[in-house]
Formats: sequence, C-alpha cells, structure tokens
Amino acid sequence: MFRIISLLALLSTALGQLTVTQPSSSLWWVSNSLNTLVWASAQGNTITQFSVFLSNSDVNVLNNKLALISIQPTYDYSKTISPINVPAAQNYVIQLTDPLNSSSVYASSQPFEIKAAGSAYPTGSVPINNTNGTATVTGSASASATSSASAASASSSKSAAAGRGSGMSLLTAAGAGGVALVVAAAAM
Repeated sequence: MFRIISLLALLSTALGQLTVTQPSSSLWWVSNSLNTLVWASAQGNTITQFSVFLSNSDVNVLNNKLALISIQPTYDYSKTISPINVPAAQNYVIQLTDPLNSSSVYASSQPFEIKAAGSAYPTGSVPINNTNGTATVTGSASASATSSASAASASSSKSAAAGRGSGMSLLTAAGAGGVALVVAAAAM
C-alpha cells in the first residue's frame, strides 16, 4: 500500500511541471517543413530532460507514437522539428515523456493539425532559432501571440534566475496587425 501511495505522490509531482505551448489548436504544423515546438517549465521544476513523441488518435493516420527527439534538455524551451513523411491530418498530439519510459507522459499538447507540405504557417507563429538567439514572426502579430510570448518570458525568466535556464533575448517584431514581443532562448 505504501508503494502505491509513494508512486502516486511521485507521479503527481511530475505532472504539471512542463506545459506544451506550441503547437496548439491555433498554431498548426506543416508536413516536411521546419516547425517549432515550444514548452514552458513551472517554477521548481525537477524534470531536466525528456523525450518528444508525436501521436494521433486515428490509427489510420499514425498507428504508433512517432519518436521525434530521444533526449531533450528542458532548459532549451523550444526546438525546431521537421516531421518527414507524416500525413496531413488533424488530432495530432505532442507528448513530452520520461526518456527511460515513454508511457510516463510529463505533458501533452492540445490536439493540433499538420497541414500538407507547402501550406502557409499560422498567423502569429513564432519560429525560434536556438543556436543564435534570434526569432522571427511569420504573418501578423496577434493578441494571443503576445500573451503566449509574455507567459513564456515570465516562465523562462524564473528558470534562468534560478540558474537552470539559458540566456534570454527580448525582440520586438512588427507585423501587419501590430507589434508582438518575442522571447528567444539563446543556448549558453
């Protein structure tokens, strides 16, 4: 009985420490193209690394989870991914899992769509290049992009202040619809 309670306590501490913010229902991916995975880390997070899987509830689209990244450090906060030969469809989900046990899921994205190769990216998407700390905005800025960037900035700044994060660059990008603040993590 004590083992079951201990296991449940351990599981509850892992849940909620990571959050997938992109892709989402309004920020889709494009097949055979560069796409951005963005996550946030809760203050006091103890998860230092995870694996990244792509899944779909429709077995006719994807019959098993697809491994995208075997080991990803938490402190990066974003990663560019190019899902190759993944069919265009809806109801994809990104899962951040324990690297040693992919059935132990730390966080899942909202269901999102992967559009056909060559499709346009969503308005307000923020591709981030971690190698040099730059960021760009595709399309016009929107209020939700500003809110997401601000929330990611607050979360990333807390982790950086705690000594676990990477350096931060704050960029302002003007789009046809206004101005958005974009936070880019620079690997140190």
